[in-house]
Amino acid sequence: MVDADNVVIAVDYRDSHGRRSQRVISPVRWLRDGQAFTALCLGREECRTFRLDRCLAVELVASATVLMPAPISEEAAKAETIANDSG
Repeated sequence: MVDADNVVIAVDYRDSHGRRSQRVISPVRWLRDGQAFTALCLGREECRTFRLDRCLAVELVASATVLMPAPISEEAAKAETIANDSG
């Protein structure tokens, strides 16, 4: 059994627009009958909702090996900058 206090999850995630990003997250709670969950996104340093059907690759990572805040992939950072500039 894995000690939940000592691991985080690295996930390759696809957003609602089909953009992929690599995130490091710490799950908080299951939602919507287990089809989604809230998690602390260690790159954005805030809680986000993630859908299981958009999680393309998942890996448990020792939390001691992750620098905070965890970097988000370059593609996701560009998409966020564009969204912030347009709104």
